[in-house]
Amino acid sequence: MNNVESQMENGLLIVRQQTNNKDSAWRCVSICAFLLLVGATIIFALLHFQIIPRFENKDEYQLPEILAIKTYLESVPPEARAQVRHGQKLAAHFPGVQQRETLIWQETEIMDEPIILKDNAIVIPKDGLYFVYTQVSFTGSSCQSDPLQLTYTVFLKTKSYDEQQIILTSSKTVCEAHSSSSWFQPIYQGGIFQFEKNDVISTETKHGKFLDQRKGRIYLGIMEI
Repeated sequence: MNNVESQMENGLLIVRQQTNNKDSAWRCVSICAFLLLVGATIIFALLHFQIIPRFENKDEYQLPEILAIKTYLESVPPEARAQVRHGQKLAAHFPGVQQRETLIWQETEIMDEPIILKDNAIVIPKDGLYFVYTQVSFTGSSCQSDPLQLTYTVFLKTKSYDEQQIILTSSKTVCEAHSSSSWFQPIYQGGIFQFEKNDVISTETKHGKFLDQRKGRIYLGIMEI
């Protein structure tokens, strides 16, 4: 409780009110609680109206290439995906390794026998619509040289054309400023294409010496849809 003191000064009654320390502390706590409530209300309002992103919307902030591949995959009819799972559609997945600055694709158990690798390229076993997806990753220990333009291209060669055609290509620039820090740059690509039997799918990578050798960082896949 507040204490009240009074005394006479020059014929006037002077009243002084002493504030209890406990009351001051409770007043500060009340003000802080009110400010926290207001702050929480503002944050919830911003989240509700999507002025700031929710954590569940994190896909919006992924690399555009990842979202493009996700879109392609979602466009594949559910029936086709089910047929792939049950072996009624062809599918293969090839990890990549670096050999003398060259990207080499390796056979794995995750592939159908009709899909083969020949001269480091995929040979299409039959006419059809196919989904091609691929990733390469580059890394370096520092940026002490001029900027690097990393390029990765997927080619198609058919019996109808003597020259290879580009069906997927992407470039990324790294080391635009000198730095002693290590760097990492993935390139994702994917698309749906109509292929004919004996078409050949090959790849080309610039600056192969910077390929990331860690498992799962480089791959090439194909799925009949």
